[in-house]
Amino acid sequence: MKLGLIISSLLYFVILMLIQNQGCNGCLEKERIGLLEIKHYILSQDEGYSYHSTEEYSYNIKELGSWVDDRDSNCCSWKRVKCSNTSSGHITELSLYLLLFETPDSKMLNVSLFRPFEELRLLDLSYNSFQGWIGNEGTTLALIYKISLLNLYKLKKFFNFYLLC
Repeated sequence: MKLGLIISSLLYFVILMLIQNQGCNGCLEKERIGLLEIKHYILSQDEGYSYHSTEEYSYNIKELGSWVDDRDSNCCSWKRVKCSNTSSGHITELSLYLLLFETPDSKMLNVSLFRPFEELRLLDLSYNSFQGWIGNEGTTLALIYKISLLNLYKLKKFFNFYLLC
């Protein structure tokens, strides 16, 4: 009788741990894919330039190397990404500072890339060469309605940017 109780308790504990680990396995799949799309966009804007004059700038671009296309990779542990403390796995902070700062021409920010991040609270776009934004029809940063801190400090050549249109 005691052995049966111990085995059933152990089985219950193992099942509970498996269920708990499901929720703590990292960010949501659509947000992981969203991060990879942002990485692709940034690297595509960066191609062909030999202007990486500072170690800090080169280091910042290399940090995106932790953003890998692997379903088993926990994107909550990727550099420049923070997730909620709960087991929901939502990305709440995204730091994209100093990734496209030294480009010879200004870039357009594709705002629709941020659509998957429903719980994003902080977005750091500082020290970049964004001139304005592009996106799907009617897409603006207002689509991220939960954002509480948007860092646009020292954007090079930045104009024609309407957050709440």
